[in-house]
Amino acid sequence: MVNLIHLAQFIVAISVLWVWIVRYKVVIAEFEKFNLSEQTRIKVAAVKVSFAITMFTSVWITEMKEISALGMMIMMIGAQYYHNRYDSPISKRLPSLVLLLLCILMLV
Repeated sequence: MVNLIHLAQFIVAISVLWVWIVRYKVVIAEFEKFNLSEQTRIKVAAVKVSFAITMFTSVWITEMKEISALGMMIMMIGAQYYHNRYDSPISKRLPSLVLLLLCILMLV
């Protein structure tokens, strides 16, 4: 079970870092679609990247696992809210849903 949790931590951390660093132009377009400001996008980016780094580190410093998983879970609930509110296609909703479920797995 520990290996599964560590795998989940790596998947969530790497996925979030990939989207918010490498695919940032896609994030900009989504935030514009959701009518969210640049300031909001920058704050969300800072929080998500911080939780992703914390989650990655929590593989070795286990005391940080719960706070990073809980924080990221809250962020993914927010992503689901906006995707549902603006009727995003399932292909846009699915990644944050999978990451949300992985965060729940980490907390169980």
